[in-house]
Amino acid sequence: MKRSPLLMALFLGACSSAPASSGGTPYDGTYINPVIVNRTPPDCPNVIPPSVTIGSGIATLSGPNFVLSGPTNLSGGVTIATNGGRSFQGQVDASFALRGRFTGPNCVYDVYWTRAS
Repeated sequence: MKRSPLLMALFLGACSSAPASSGGTPYDGTYINPVIVNRTPPDCPNVIPPSVTIGSGIATLSGPNFVLSGPTNLSGGVTIATNGGRSFQGQVDASFALRGRFTGPNCVYDVYWTRAS
């Protein structure tokens, strides 16, 4: 059976072409109304949780004296770590609420945000 180079090129081109990406994700947005649901140890100070934005698949947590940023995965998971002892691990759920754990040098906060519409 003789194979046509043109037919093979068309087939390979069709198989390898992917749709253009806008760079965004379904999780992109501003997450507001943070609520601290738990803090460990209990005597950790009552703090204002950082604001959270996700844009083009990058999550950014902005606090009064720090900014953490890192990628979101395809299922809405966020994991960010720094050399300064701070980290954040969270998950955007099906109702577009972000639940996560912010770990500082001495305290751990479990926080819940909702996405602004």
